[in-house]
Amino acid sequence: MILRVCLKFMNFLDSSIKKTIVVLFVLLSVNCIHPQKANAAGGILLSIKAAIMGWKGLGDNVISSVDELLKGGKSQFEKLNKNIDEILRDKGSNQITKSQDTIDQTVVLEKVGIETHSVEFKNLKNSSKSEFLNSLRKGGKEIIDDDFYELYENLTSSSEDSSFKGFVLINWIGKIYRGSNYFNKPELEEKILLVCKDQNQIFYIALFMEEEPKRAILFKHIMIDNSKGSISPQELFITEDSDKRKIMGTWPIKTQYPENYFIIFSNQNFHYQNIASGETSPSDLKKNLIQRKTYKNKCYKATERGLL
Repeated sequence: MILRVCLKFMNFLDSSIKKTIVVLFVLLSVNCIHPQKANAAGGILLSIKAAIMGWKGLGDNVISSVDELLKGGKSQFEKLNKNIDEILRDKGSNQITKSQDTIDQTVVLEKVGIETHSVEFKNLKNSSKSEFLNSLRKGGKEIIDDDFYELYENLTSSSEDSSFKGFVLINWIGKIYRGSNYFNKPELEEKILLVCKDQNQIFYIALFMEEEPKRAILFKHIMIDNSKGSISPQELFITEDSDKRKIMGTWPIKTQYPENYFIIFSNQNFHYQNIASGETSPSDLKKNLIQRKTYKNKCYKATERGLL
């Protein structure tokens, strides 16, 4: 009874103090009930584990474990240490993810400018597809056209090498956007602004999902270190549209295959690969991706004032 009253009192305390006191009460209650079992199970180690972690919500999860312990007696004690390990691991993963998201948003908004970001978002959302695409055709030389089929026909007919054509998916669905827990929240939108970032650059990609053929347009590329070499606005051509990832490439002009590949995964992971030689086919790219274990960069859905 005393333990439960004290736990409720901790709602009024600072979160860091709360977490430390929770662990102390775990030790106190366990030692009072089964002092020998507590020492044998490593009660001191348990307190150290929990006290050093400052993640939000840890106290509530530990309280849940204490309740189970009190109800189940010593049979539940062996499970407590395992529960704490799981809590710490989950909280650590979530904290790292949130930290990266916060850092990425800060970099994007500082580099692009929050007002410019807001204008780009509203321009996409408030414009028709034709209006948006025509606004990008400043000099008329960009690989952009309101009519995708006409654009595709012009590109394939004027290309000296048609190797890449065989990899292009015309009527793609956007499976990662439909099945992902992130990209379709709060709902799958007809027009989506993606902001994808790695250590060196930021990409703004517009998705038009409302009708066939769906479109993916790279319309802003910013080098974080202000170096030259940004990619001009243009259509991105899809070469894979699976549940786990989407692979897009720029159209090869003087090369056999794209010089720029963009890979977006269903869990938000992002990989950009620049291949100046243009000699890597989409099938060879997939083989190279298999060798990679992890991806640290991410793609975000944009909101009017930042990233979702």
